[in-house]
Amino acid sequence: MKASILCGQCHGLGPNLELDNPTQCATAYGSYLWAYVAGGGDKTCQQCHMEESGLGHNMQSYRDPGMAAKAVEFEVETRPMNWRDGRTVTPKVMLDVAMTNHAGHAIPDG
Repeated sequence: MKASILCGQCHGLGPNLELDNPTQCATAYGSYLWAYVAGGGDKTCQQCHMEESGLGHNMQSYRDPGMAAKAVEFEVETRPMNWRDGRTVTPKVMLDVAMTNHAGHAIPDG
């Protein structure tokens, strides 16, 4: 029950399209193996999604705000500016957005 391959049995086979709202991450296990573990990661799926998150068997961690905050970090920098087109001056905002993935797999969909 503590090995990631248990999760990989479903999360590596493709979406469950027989459901009205398929939510299964089809490539999560492959991403976990070939990116996270290959890059030196040593946590199991269960450690992040069940133990550390405190969600236990509530496997809907993608809907949990705490899990989302732990998985992805956003940094946004704004710069105000004015765009001039002839006599028309339009206020604009320039945005620099950096997203850092701290999850053990790609986001979204594994």
